[in-house]
Amino acid sequence: MIMGNRIEKRFVEKIMIKIWSVFNPFFAGKANKYKGISAQNIARAMNNAAKNQSANIRIYHWAEMKDLL
Repeated sequence: MIMGNRIEKRFVEKIMIKIWSVFNPFFAGKANKYKGISAQNIARAMNNAAKNQSANIRIYHWAEMKDLL
């Protein structure tokens, strides 16, 4: 889940972000990959991953993205 405010007004998305914020701290172990992250942190992680690119395509989950920050 991408956390944070958006320009668009999406009612259901706004509710889901609030719900996700409550449950986010409880995602642990294998569920870690479902943790929410801000768009700003996604951009930083993508930039750092691009600087140290080792594969053409790679899927990063929450833990790997946090490691890239």
